Amino acid sequence: MLKKFIIMAAVSACAAFGNFMINPNAPRIGLLEDEIEATQIQSLGKNLLAVDARSPAEFEKGHVEGAVNLSEASFDSQLGGFLDAWTPDMAVLVYCSSSGCNSSRHIADRLRNECGIENVYIFKDDWTKWKR
Repeated sequence: MLKKFIIMAAVSACAAFGNFMINPNAPRIGLLEDEIEATQIQSLGKNLLAVDARSPAEFEKGHVEGAVNLSEASFDSQLGGFLDAWTPDMAVLVYCSSSGCNSSRHIADRLRNECGIENVYIFKDDWTKWKR
């Protein structure tokens, strides 16, 4: 009886894992190639521009030292400030409130697609973990 239960449990686990792997809505495991965690920031070099994708009100409450605010709602009006701080030899690391926040992805995509900037990365940790 126990052997039968173990076999059934193993078959069920394999079926669940297979479904998980083919399900398009399955959560991601690991980082995408443009995503950076706190332990990887130094790999981008010293010539790095931090971009805070949170709202101006959140930015005013606190942000990474030297960061430029470029939020989704104010992108067009804030873009000039970003361009004043950015140079083509810089890597750009965009962050927002937490790893689950999608604002950083949206801002990074706009910088790549609308501005033609290639070295754009997304910080996937809580921004308070970023030590400069």
